[in-house]
Amino acid sequence: MQDSSTPHMVFGVGVFRNPPVGLHEGDEVAVEIEGIGRLANRVRLVP
Repeated sequence: MQDSSTPHMVFGVGVFRNPPVGLHEGDEVAVEIEGIGRLANRVRLVP
């Protein structure tokens, strides 16, 4: 949903969409730090 550096990020952007957008099972959340690496996790529902 976002691809930028930290100063340009808009936090909570999904909440302000119409209709609101949230994370769903199977979605991927990834964080990348240039020169260090990338961490990615899949969203999983926990009963």
